[in-house]
Amino acid sequence: MTARHRATPVPRGRHAVHHISAPTAAVQAGGLSFRCAVVSSSAVVAVAGLSISMILPAEAATLHSTSHARQTTAHVHAAAQSFTVPSTVAVDQVARDDYTATPPAVLAAAEAAKARALKVSAPDALTKAAAIAAILAAPVTVVTYSAAATAAAAGTTAATTAATPSKPGATASTSTTTTDTALSTTGVTTVTSGTVADKVAAATLDSASATADEIVAAAVKYVGVVPYVHDGADPKTGFDCSGLVMYVYAKFGIAVPHDVDGIAALGTPIAADKVQPGDLVVYPHQHIGIYIGDGYMVDAPNVGRDVEVQAVWGKPTYVHVAGA
Repeated sequence: MTARHRATPVPRGRHAVHHISAPTAAVQAGGLSFRCAVVSSSAVVAVAGLSISMILPAEAATLHSTSHARQTTAHVHAAAQSFTVPSTVAVDQVARDDYTATPPAVLAAAEAAKARALKVSAPDALTKAAAIAAILAAPVTVVTYSAAATAAAAGTTAATTAATPSKPGATASTSTTTTDTALSTTGVTTVTSGTVADKVAAATLDSASATADEIVAAAVKYVGVVPYVHDGADPKTGFDCSGLVMYVYAKFGIAVPHDVDGIAALGTPIAADKVQPGDLVVYPHQHIGIYIGDGYMVDAPNVGRDVEVQAVWGKPTYVHVAGA
């Protein structure tokens, strides 16, 4: 009877080892954490009380592996994150621990500036290119003088007249009148020859501001079309020299008087090597024109001539008026 109720013996020795390790070998390809769990489960059957010590390392390995994976994933996503914070947050609160954030006000200002640049720069570029093309296409007048006029063109001639004494025995007074023969019609011949493109480099105009080029372009549109008229300030009737400058500058919001010296007084004198397109070529008390570049100007010269482009003559002063 005793033999019938005897429990089946647990395999021992080499068989016991084989019995415990066999399940582990069957799932060995499943990975480290799963393999440890299987070994621990087998150990529960074989040795009571060992399950806790064996299971804890297996679960710890699994948790450690999972935690590491999560940390890696979080690190990757964090590097790609972009977010904003209120503009009231201090700088040291939005730029730390490898995170940076731009306040909304800064982002809005940057977007507004970009929008303004796109809105303004493109039309200005097109307008400037059109202005330069118009300037370069304008005809140039070549002015020649007779021998007497040529001698006087470099300076001035003084004519002295004697006044009749008002009383017997009184000394006759004299007065001196200064006349620039370059502005006279006597001994002057004009011939149209070529265009501004033959005399002024496109790079000279391109280096100027868009407004400066547009001022010059607005003036050269009257070349050969509008005649010189004393005191004229309207293209429908004619221009004199200061009337042309006043009319053209007014189109760009620059108010100047209808007077050579008055216009010059509003500006700032500049050196000849600093003059730019749109600046003024001034002959004090006599004449004024708008500088084009490379020694040429557009002006309303004198009676019998139209608005024209010609070389700067004599020894003028150069003036820059704000806004031009």
